[in-house]
Amino acid sequence: MGIVFRQSIKSTIVIFTGNLIGAVATYFTAQVFSQDKQQFGFSRTLITVGVISMICILMGAASVMQTFTQRYEKRDERKKVLISLCFLAPLLMALCLLPFYLGFKAEIVAMFKPQDRAYFSDYYGWVALLVLAWGYLTLLEAYMISQHKSAQGLVMREVFLRVCNLLALGALYWQLIRFHGFIVLTVLGYVLSAILLLLLSMRTEGFGFSRRWKVFTRGEYKEIFRFAWYHLLVGVSVYLTGYLDGLLLATLDKDGVSAVPAYTIAVFIVGLMAVPYRAMAQAVFPALNRAYIERNDAELRDIFNRSGINILIVAVAMAFIIGLNLNNAASILPKGYEKIVPLSLILMLGRAVDMATGVNTEMISISIYYKFNFRISAILVVLIVVLCWLLIPRYGAYGAAWGSSIALTIFNIAKLIFLKKKMALHPFSLQSLKVILAGIVSGLIAYFIPYLGNPVVDALLRAGTLIIIYTPLLLWWRVSPDINEYLATVVKKKRLF
Repeated sequence: MGIVFRQSIKSTIVIFTGNLIGAVATYFTAQVFSQDKQQFGFSRTLITVGVISMICILMGAASVMQTFTQRYEKRDERKKVLISLCFLAPLLMALCLLPFYLGFKAEIVAMFKPQDRAYFSDYYGWVALLVLAWGYLTLLEAYMISQHKSAQGLVMREVFLRVCNLLALGALYWQLIRFHGFIVLTVLGYVLSAILLLLLSMRTEGFGFSRRWKVFTRGEYKEIFRFAWYHLLVGVSVYLTGYLDGLLLATLDKDGVSAVPAYTIAVFIVGLMAVPYRAMAQAVFPALNRAYIERNDAELRDIFNRSGINILIVAVAMAFIIGLNLNNAASILPKGYEKIVPLSLILMLGRAVDMATGVNTEMISISIYYKFNFRISAILVVLIVVLCWLLIPRYGAYGAAWGSSIALTIFNIAKLIFLKKKMALHPFSLQSLKVILAGIVSGLIAYFIPYLGNPVVDALLRAGTLIIIYTPLLLWWRVSPDINEYLATVVKKKRLF
């Protein structure tokens, strides 16, 4: 678990760096488009459409890449054949879907509000390139995760992409390009990121391509395709969960894409809460998968339980840090973004439940019960659609936030019950209560600090106070062996890794 925890720390640092750049980009986006929220909303909706379409063309190849490559040694020809299959899948699917995409342009554009259709019509062709580039970026990131190199993949997506976005915003702000150039540069950023990650992947031992298709038996191909199919369905459901509320807001709210900017910023803020969770889940996956393949039940349970408490620790900390500073975030944005405070609080409810339940999704995905992820994810998508369809026309962005949080809570409770029943696994213990208590104590102390007048200084003081109180409580109660061991190593060796 030591290497997993260290990889989690590295990945967390990378993602936080990316999100810091993202926060700066979000702030400048709100400033640059302060007089034209429609352009802001369109650019975000374009990305949403791209990511939902991307997971469809992947055909489950990313999940196959991440899970199956660990079954073969680095010099095993089957590994290269598997990589070749995964690379072919999105290209072939994109070619198959392209005639339908081009042929039904009018019908797809008509899904959006009349005032927004011109934008979607003008940039319709760029979506296809965005989808393909994003697909290969996701596929290569999955490969890097399987090689215990998740931090490198995250650098491309979390840091490099956001730097590209920030540069495009700067060019737009200084009038070096127009809005058309901004969209083009945004798409090309994904293309360049995928190319760079491919070059990094080629430097790892065992990466390559092969056309020796007969190295797999018919039964093995059947297993791979069945696994890919169900994980395609799961992937579509999961990505829809993350982006569907924003897309439905753009199509159902009376203001169209102009309603999206404030909601997008709230989603970004709440996304910061999940940064360590994402890093830990990605880092722990290879070890969890390896223990399951080797049928090492003791190690499997140990990794599951320890990762669960570690994720809860960061979930509680991030929830309080973000919640305490929402007013500070709203105060530095232009007028019209005040609603990000209640929107963020609503969205945090669902995200908190999601993080508190640990790596349930990952555990189910590598087990013989992986089909359950699809079934419950499909129910989640239906819940989001129904709730948003009912709530958005009446409550606007607040309806989208409540629909997303309610559906996500039901989804995670169902997974929790299923995993407990089928595999006798659950992430909670007495240590979980200690973590929550430590968060409440430190959070209350930070909350009652008088406002200092400057939002940045105030945010730093509240966050610093919480961490200074929260961390010693965790160490004193020894809620996580990994944290105690890691800090002891840092003190001994005088370095982070």
